[in-house]
Amino acid sequence: MVERLDNSLLGAASFPEDLRDKGIFVLGAGLSGVAAAHLLARHGAEVVLA
Repeated sequence: MVERLDNSLLGAASFPEDLRDKGIFVLGAGLSGVAAAHLLARHGAEVVLA
C-alpha cells in the first residue's frame, strides 16, 4: 500500500500504531519532508525520498 505524504501529515500529532505495511514516497522533499520521512520511518514505515 502506498500513501502520499502531504502537508497535513506533517502536523499530525500521532500516527497509526503499525506503519510497516505502508510504503511512503516523498517527492521533491525539502528539509520538512526529510524530517517527516525520518519520523515516519521511526514508526516502521518504509520511506523513499525522491
